Amino acid sequence: MDILLLGVDPPVKRFLGEHMILANPSKASLHSPSLEGEDVPRQGRWDLIVIDQKVKLHKKLVEAIKTEKIKGLKIVLAETENLHSEIEFWGTGIYSYFLKPIHPLLFQHVWQNALERIQLGRKLSDLQKQKKKKKLCLDEMCPRPTMAEHQGFFEDLLRAHLKLQELEQEKTHFLARATHDLRTPLTALQGYLSLMASEKAGSVSALQSQLLNGSLHSCARLLRLAQSLMDLSALGGSRTQLQLETGNMQECLQRATDELRAAAEIKRLQLNLDVDTNLPALRFDFFRMQQVFVNLLDNAVKFTPEGGKISVRSSPHFWERRTMREILETSRDRRGESRGATFNSVRIAVEDTGPGIPPEDLPEIFQEYRRGTNGNSSIKGFGLGLAVARQIVAAHEGAIWAECEPPSGSRFTVLIPTGL
Repeated sequence: MDILLLGVDPPVKRFLGEHMILANPSKASLHSPSLEGEDVPRQGRWDLIVIDQKVKLHKKLVEAIKTEKIKGLKIVLAETENLHSEIEFWGTGIYSYFLKPIHPLLFQHVWQNALERIQLGRKLSDLQKQKKKKKLCLDEMCPRPTMAEHQGFFEDLLRAHLKLQELEQEKTHFLARATHDLRTPLTALQGYLSLMASEKAGSVSALQSQLLNGSLHSCARLLRLAQSLMDLSALGGSRTQLQLETGNMQECLQRATDELRAAAEIKRLQLNLDVDTNLPALRFDFFRMQQVFVNLLDNAVKFTPEGGKISVRSSPHFWERRTMREILETSRDRRGESRGATFNSVRIAVEDTGPGIPPEDLPEIFQEYRRGTNGNSSIKGFGLGLAVARQIVAAHEGAIWAECEPPSGSRFTVLIPTGL
């Protein structure tokens, strides 16, 4: 894969090189010609062209890019304050724009999409060449219109897929920018509220302390929402986005329950943590997995009525690594059985004594922007928590599912393999 870097500063060049080669070590070939004088780099087709704003100083080069004399998937690097002027200058022929400094998670997402688009573009080009050859052959011998129709249909599917990727990319950029703009003031607000609640900025009354703690809780929920938006745009169930390290699942679960304990106490809920002391060491992304259980516990706190109970249990587990359909269709007893001391995963269950989930909602609760009300229309939310949890668990090559028997409560189960 040939990648052309135009006007890219050395630090950014190193960042791009490390991440591109890491994602595609045997195929990525970087070319960074000097822009001295008015020389235009070798014209022709490149797989990917990364353009920095210095390029605008070279008129011949700009003209070659805009007139497609230098062809390829184009990404422009821009400062936040210059983004609109860059878009106006380069127009619609650009695949994507990156704000500097580049966010690693966003870069990985765009880079993976670019790779898929390049590969699909190559397939489409090959199909068109094959179509021309076959047309010549068929015209001379025995025309078979049905074959041409099938070929054209497949090309249309490829074009439609490329268009869907463009739309997905636009959504990703919107979510990334919106998340950044949302998180910055929220982080500052959380800091000010924490300062006041700790009485470092002066003493507060009991009522003021209660109001501040409630505001801090709401602020934390907004920050989790912002993080969920970022995860939906950047994670996508991809293992490449995880920071895998050998960690202690017990500590991860403890931190998650501690984060929701104050919210549970407000509703006078019992929040119990029962962790098997024989849990094996796991390789997992500590922060991401903590987020999974914070999301599950946040749901449990929202839907469990006052005076109810929430339990978190974990244990070693033997997992037959069946498909999700098989897991869902297998009986509860069979699914939970272990084979002596043999295990290859850790099983974590979050149970509550809420009203349960209506059977008609179960197939959709892990989808984005879908939210069941459990018969309570006063519960508000964006329906992102379970979708994010599913993506994170999938990136760990694990499984997550829900069980319930209204009105006796819900159980969410997570399986994480030990051999990741």
